[in-house]
Amino acid sequence: MLLGRRMTLDTAIEILIVGNRYRPPLIQPHVAHLPHKLLTADFDPPPTWAPAPANQGYTNNHKNGYRAFRGHQEAWKSLEKPIGLAFEDDAVPNRKDWTEVVNYMARLWLPDFELVALHGRQHNANLFDKTIVPELGVEVWQPKAPDFWMVGCLAYLMKKQTAQRLIEFSLDGTPIDIYLFKNFRMVLVQPSPFTHDMHQGSLMDRHQ
Repeated sequence: MLLGRRMTLDTAIEILIVGNRYRPPLIQPHVAHLPHKLLTADFDPPPTWAPAPANQGYTNNHKNGYRAFRGHQEAWKSLEKPIGLAFEDDAVPNRKDWTEVVNYMARLWLPDFELVALHGRQHNANLFDKTIVPELGVEVWQPKAPDFWMVGCLAYLMKKQTAQRLIEFSLDGTPIDIYLFKNFRMVLVQPSPFTHDMHQGSLMDRHQ
């Protein structure tokens, strides 16, 4: 297990873990020495709720997609500091200095963008402009145009005032990992300092 040194986060950042009460959060041992909140409540959709017709094809389990989205919303409601670092419970750091990457992105990139994605997938690399950060061994990718495809909500940074839009969004069947990149001006860190460890299954694998 890559627990690494006891590295610290900027004091303006608070960790929010979106969890699942049916399994232990894999990220928690890696942040145990840092202030963090773990949220594991389930949220059933109202009896009359249904995804918008245009969003029917995103998943075969809209009920659990609803729960996952509500989990992110409730996590952000609990944020007390100016910046939130949201993790889904199956995020695992793949480098010991991951806090340095987070601090750098929060300090130098988040002021000019609404969201910093620390993990993403299913994206076309040709649709991004890339800035090399040699001291950290990463690149920061900025979409060339707002119309691009990407998914992922495993780990991301957002300011408290920006998160209010996420909190107030009326769920329409759009999965959280697609909603984020369709609705916020963002940059992506590549390679990701976090691995999506799915050996316990997906965060959406809750009771039916």
